[in-house]
Amino acid sequence: MPKFRLEYLFTLYLQKKISPDENRELMQLIADSDNEDQIMNIIEDFTEYPSHDNVLSQELSDKVLNNVLPNRNKEEVKVKHKKRSLFRMQVAAAWLIVISLLGIWFKITHDKKNVTAPLSTHQAVQIHPGGNKAFLTLDDGTVINLNEMEHEAAPSDSNITVEKNDGILIYKNTTGKRSNAKYNKLTTPRGGQFQVLLPDGTKVWLNAASSIRYPLAFSEKERVVELTGEAFFKVQKLYKKNKTGRVPFKINVTSSSGDHAAIQVLGTSFNVSAYENENMFKISLKHGTVKVEKGNKIQLIKPGEEAEVYNNNHINLVKNADIEQATAWKDGAFLFENEDIRSIMKQVGRWYDVDVIYMGQYPAARFDGKISRNADISEMLKILKLSGVQFTVTGKTILIQ
Repeated sequence: MPKFRLEYLFTLYLQKKISPDENRELMQLIADSDNEDQIMNIIEDFTEYPSHDNVLSQELSDKVLNNVLPNRNKEEVKVKHKKRSLFRMQVAAAWLIVISLLGIWFKITHDKKNVTAPLSTHQAVQIHPGGNKAFLTLDDGTVINLNEMEHEAAPSDSNITVEKNDGILIYKNTTGKRSNAKYNKLTTPRGGQFQVLLPDGTKVWLNAASSIRYPLAFSEKERVVELTGEAFFKVQKLYKKNKTGRVPFKINVTSSSGDHAAIQVLGTSFNVSAYENENMFKISLKHGTVKVEKGNKIQLIKPGEEAEVYNNNHINLVKNADIEQATAWKDGAFLFENEDIRSIMKQVGRWYDVDVIYMGQYPAARFDGKISRNADISEMLKILKLSGVQFTVTGKTILIQ
């Protein structure tokens, strides 16, 4: 992080000039324990800011510090009454600014004798579960919002038509002629999902925050697509014209480090999870046979197995994998089995389009259970409450303490 980035964002906030993206960045920087020293230095600089003169009690000041910097030695930031009582009150006021950024609002009422500060949760934005949302990028760069597409769109090719039917994009070759090497790209945002029936008859379920790029007509030698995020594939068997064998289907994925890997199949159904913010991607095989290539490593996968492919080219084969858990999202459910909080909240964040910020250490609790992806987010968060995890929802941000 650049040295003056935090101070710059703080200044924008105080001047009420901060954009939503900058405000989100500031919240994440404040919640990052690596930035504690710099935050404290900035607060000391900002205690002289003239428009923030609220005075807080010692008890409330300690509560603010506990919420924002739970890992810091509180003696570093508490102010001694005898020598620096005024400075303590100014620091507490500055922390009030920090807390308000994170959506925890203290209503201050005071008179000459005392100060009171009741804590409340503020949620001004409704959080809904995801649904069928996606964007189609044509070969010429045109982007189509599929929510606004009624029935049919032209994919920049006279031989191919594209129809949308109840959350499914269907490609059809209307002339029987081969098309030139043109590509389309289907992208789902956070809070979105979609299905696509490719020109060869392969069906793909695309999860939230994912994309798949594919040609309008596959080669006679191999069928190649590119994937980011997560998708379930049901690959159509396709034979070569001379009947000498099948046309293989290959999925190219790119890891967060920029490394590439290939998944090759002939006719099968399987799930691929390859989000860029993970340190590995996972292939979960339901039917058929899959070959994974990463660097100089090759791994064959059989039904009921998973391959965990890491950035360092290591491939871990899980023999008796829980394929139902890996594919539950496709069937409209979250399925957790001994799942940690970070894994769960990544899924929640992508599906409900919310940001998740951890205040301090990650909770150690692990979870089991199944819940519909159509459920309100409050139902999902009950899982956290039952395990003693404390959280605050403000706008479209979930703060976990």
